[in-house]
Amino acid sequence: MDRNDIHLWNDKKRLMEKINNDEELRHLRVIEKPVVLPISSTPPSNNNNLKNNLNNNIKNSNLINNVKKNDVGVDGGDNNGVVSVGGDSGGAKGGDDVVPLPVVQGGEDADPIARQRREKVKEMVLHAWRGYKTYAWGKNELRPVSKRGHTAGIFGRQDMGATIVDALDTLFVMGLTEEFNEGRAWIQYHLDFNQLRSEMSVFETNIRFVGGLLSAFSLTGDPLFRDRALHIARKLLPAFDTPTGIPYALINVANGISKNYAWASGGSSILSEFGTLHLEFVYLSDISGDPVFREKVTRIRDVIRKAERPDGLYPNYMNPKTGKWGQRHTSIGALGDSFYEYLIKSYIQSGGKDEVARDMYLDAIGTITNRLVMKSVSGLTYLAESKFNRLEHKMDHLACFSGGMYALGAKKLESQISGNHMDIAEGIAHTCHESYARTPTGLGPESFRFTEGSEARALKSSEKYYILRPEAIESWFYMWRFTKDQKYRDWAWDAVLRVMTNYSYNNRLIAIVEFHLERWIEGRFKNKTSINGPHITNQAVALYNAICKKKRIQNPPPFTASVGWLAKFKKRFDIKHAIYQGEVASADIAAAGAFPAIAQDFIKQGGYTLDQVYNCDETGLYWKRSPKSTFIHKNEKQTPGVKMAKDRLSILFTCNATGTHRMKPLVIYKFKKPRAYKGADMNKLNDIYWASNVKGYMNMVLSAEWFDNHFVPDALRKCKELNLDGKVLLFMDNAPGHARYLIGRHPAVQVEFLPPNTTSVIQPLDQEIIANVKLIYYKNIYDKMREVTDDQEELKVIQEEESDDDELLLGPKLDTADQPRPSQQPQTASSAIISVRQFWKNFNVKNAIDYMTEAWKSITNDTIKHAWHPFLPDLVSASTGKRQHKTNLLREAVEAARNIPAPGSADVDEAVICELLEPNETSAEEMIEDNELEVMTEEEKSTETVEEKIVTAGYLSRKITHLAQMKNYLCETGSSESEWALEKHCRAEAGYSGVQNVYMETPQKDDVQQSFIFAETFKYLYLIFSDDSLLSLDEWVFNTEAHPLPVYGTNAFYRKPQETENQAW
Repeated sequence: MDRNDIHLWNDKKRLMEKINNDEELRHLRVIEKPVVLPISSTPPSNNNNLKNNLNNNIKNSNLINNVKKNDVGVDGGDNNGVVSVGGDSGGAKGGDDVVPLPVVQGGEDADPIARQRREKVKEMVLHAWRGYKTYAWGKNELRPVSKRGHTAGIFGRQDMGATIVDALDTLFVMGLTEEFNEGRAWIQYHLDFNQLRSEMSVFETNIRFVGGLLSAFSLTGDPLFRDRALHIARKLLPAFDTPTGIPYALINVANGISKNYAWASGGSSILSEFGTLHLEFVYLSDISGDPVFREKVTRIRDVIRKAERPDGLYPNYMNPKTGKWGQRHTSIGALGDSFYEYLIKSYIQSGGKDEVARDMYLDAIGTITNRLVMKSVSGLTYLAESKFNRLEHKMDHLACFSGGMYALGAKKLESQISGNHMDIAEGIAHTCHESYARTPTGLGPESFRFTEGSEARALKSSEKYYILRPEAIESWFYMWRFTKDQKYRDWAWDAVLRVMTNYSYNNRLIAIVEFHLERWIEGRFKNKTSINGPHITNQAVALYNAICKKKRIQNPPPFTASVGWLAKFKKRFDIKHAIYQGEVASADIAAAGAFPAIAQDFIKQGGYTLDQVYNCDETGLYWKRSPKSTFIHKNEKQTPGVKMAKDRLSILFTCNATGTHRMKPLVIYKFKKPRAYKGADMNKLNDIYWASNVKGYMNMVLSAEWFDNHFVPDALRKCKELNLDGKVLLFMDNAPGHARYLIGRHPAVQVEFLPPNTTSVIQPLDQEIIANVKLIYYKNIYDKMREVTDDQEELKVIQEEESDDDELLLGPKLDTADQPRPSQQPQTASSAIISVRQFWKNFNVKNAIDYMTEAWKSITNDTIKHAWHPFLPDLVSASTGKRQHKTNLLREAVEAARNIPAPGSADVDEAVICELLEPNETSAEEMIEDNELEVMTEEEKSTETVEEKIVTAGYLSRKITHLAQMKNYLCETGSSESEWALEKHCRAEAGYSGVQNVYMETPQKDDVQQSFIFAETFKYLYLIFSDDSLLSLDEWVFNTEAHPLPVYGTNAFYRKPQETENQAW
């Protein structure tokens, strides 16, 4: 370094004078360029001498040597709060050749609570770092549960020390000197991309390795980090050798061969990847003098600007050969997110000089605001996704960064932003907090949705995991810096510690009650069942009692579900009066009345005939439910068969508007293959399509599989049979299990969704068809019961061995010992009673499905046409020729039930039969069990039958540990200790792990400590509890991995490293 560099000396002089003369700045510390380990001219190798000297080099390093360990940024020291740490490249402190390079870093916050919280974050970092160092040093990541190294696919298949590089600037900012030196030494002696032979992600390598090393350089001035970053970035350059300059996603740095992911829209490049290179590459050109990096990203931006954008939005995919957009999918979450972030940050990084980035940001954010920013029914702000010009009301955790982006843009471009972007930023930050607050763990899901009955909740099992992502905390950090609203600090703290003052044993139980109660309310809302305050409080008390009973808690504290509790519960879960009083349903009559005209426009514009127009709808069939007045029902509660009496099948019916095509129903059951179907191929059943999941409900995965494998080929086959064009129109309702991504999924199928809360009014299959199928089903069963009392041979014919799963629920098969003893039988008992009871006991799921398909086939075309008439009044006549009237079928079912020669049958009336057609009201105990089933892991869901487990010592040990944890969780009465969300659910002995399901009270860990928790999650947590001068947003801009890079024109930018001899890179 030139000691006579007048610019450098003047920069330091002006800054020192400003600090000394400004009362408000005197609490700041100036930390001069730290002494770093000597940089060897030898490239990384396995030289034993280097290895042997490594620990001595770390031990003897003078890095921040004048400051007590962990005291960077803390007031005090020998120099009245100004600490000078200087030295040369050889590690010797002081010297005439040293030119101090001032770096302004803030100390602790004035708030003692913030200081205490910051220290806790630092302790967490040390815990995670020491686990990594002990069990995975040099590996990419740590598996903290199994205590071993992990090499993730995004880094290739070789050890690259990703965690070390990602953590380095965080360790420095926190003043963790020893740990920083450990990481620097590993980079100096071992980080060698010349040795790599596998593919790696260009994007991840840039933001983590290049960005992490550049950040370390910008903070310390140590040329080692600059040189390593330069070496790695040059290894990535062959990926840019495309006709457009848009880089490929993957590169083998050994030979330069590059390619894209096969799944990415026909091999396209991904917007969030090729659009997230600007900050690092521009800064690298500035500090290296090599313009190639700036040229690469400038060319990318030119291609993006010139490409015509559909609907003003940037699609997520671009063909690197043609420069044309791929699939029309726009997202501020996965695949798109950081491209938009880098537009505003590039403008800031340039010191306000990059007007192209500014204009692109303003244009993009305006379109996003107008097209994708949504408000939920309860007022939550969220960002939807656009797929083929259709909105999907899903928000990724990744998209939670956008709260910070909106805030950053609002502050830096305040005079040029139209509309109140700070309000949007606040709304997004709040919504992301709600996604955390609405889980039992206090941790946020990977994605969450906004549907008719659920807001800010994950609905698919694949969306319920948590991997310590930082995006929500990132937005809270920006909102705190810009607004100083204490709630953002509190939210961040909740994510770590989830502080609940006096969160006693009773509070914990009530939290579990509220989780199940919200699910109950959602279910009532979906079924359009109005409820009021007393309904909610009664259900809450029932749930509380059921939970205490399930957990075997003796003498639990009283819970009365008071008016005050109800008001707080409604506020916490955004339960509006209009919703739970059922007023929404009446408001939707207008939508139901308007939609038929819209539907007819779809038909006319698409050129469809009525044979090509379909509707599908599923219903729950409790296939072994008996009329309440009969002796069968009364005895069910005294036998092991009580649950089977309400066992559920979900059945998806589909038909066209003329009735000429009634598709095979899709039947969804709890088991993949009941024993009643022994010997049958479940994929080749004659009258139904079969599917299974743990609760027997439709979900998005099953709906997509049905669509691809059954609906599309069946419908197009029917078109060919009728000599029609190979295209169809499918109307679906907004049930949570119906996947929105079916829109545009097949070019020959147009999918349209009905307006919310209109299905009971206009959906064709809901207009008598499904009810008629059930009435015919029950009538035929009752007729069969009558037959078996007259003919014992008939009983033998219909008897089949129960399936294993049926037997599990029903108990042993009926034999002589199981028949009622005379003392147990009613006085009117006879052989007919035994025959009916035996028939019902042996009635299995295959029998039920056979009766159901028989009923479906018996529905007349005139009945179907009449059901379509309210939906398409101008196209379908209200045919009454052979229409099956529900009232007639109801009378026939009642008569059939009354003809059963058994006690109570004569008391069956229309109300009793109608009750069989409605969804069953589950008890509090059953509801809790259902919710637990829903949050089972995929491995558990795929289990075909109950398997006997081999009990090992390890298994018992884990169970004992689990029970001890549950005891602490439930039985520490009067405890004022905090519920620590990250600590409780994510902390392992060797570090921190994500969890598989945030909706489980005790979730299973996924055993991966991602490297980004050091770079992002911990750093943002530390900064939110620090003084604003620490990495000031006026002088620093964070890349998408939260690695700080200096803003052009600030003191952070004008820093030159000490010159050393060139490295052998």
